[in-house]
Amino acid sequence: MTPLERKQKDFIFGSRKEKFKPVKCGEIYGAEHLLKQADKIIDLLKNFRIYREAGVSFGGGALFVGPPGTGKTLFARYVATMSEARFINMRKVPISLASGTGVHVWRPQDLTNLFRFGEEYAAENNRLVVFFIDQFDNWLDIHKNVIDQLEIELDGFSGRREGVYLITTAKEKPAGSALFRGKRIDKIITFTLPDRKQR
Repeated sequence: MTPLERKQKDFIFGSRKEKFKPVKCGEIYGAEHLLKQADKIIDLLKNFRIYREAGVSFGGGALFVGPPGTGKTLFARYVATMSEARFINMRKVPISLASGTGVHVWRPQDLTNLFRFGEEYAAENNRLVVFFIDQFDNWLDIHKNVIDQLEIELDGFSGRREGVYLITTAKEKPAGSALFRGKRIDKIITFTLPDRKQR
């Protein structure tokens, strides 16, 4: 195992502490319709082994789409909290350094490592791992070199890592992306700015 792989595994398994503030249902107001949609995802994630053993196939991820300030990240933390999942912010994980520049860049192997370690964590702890990417539309634009690998990691019932789920946020659904075909990212929840009554 390389030094970078060791850092990545330690991050997934919690040897390197990441701050995570749980979010409970009572902290969310005026969004009952969103809670109902989120609860469907929570049920799948919390009982993922039961569904797997029953032969139930569900997608590898969800997209929370809407303008800034609508609570998308809050809901991602809520889903992770209520499903008792390990929450991993993908923007904070150790990744490769570009040769000669000292700049951190995503490489396909980084994704392979993280999803593999996530699967190992889920198997050892009987606890699903949620990988979270905020501003997913921007992330895809910047890291086009790893999109194919992300598709592979999310590619359906037989090819996807068991015990790993991806939650993303974006202002709008990225147009034409193959990530939203089949059983990759198949849950989309739309967020809107609250009206006066909801405030």
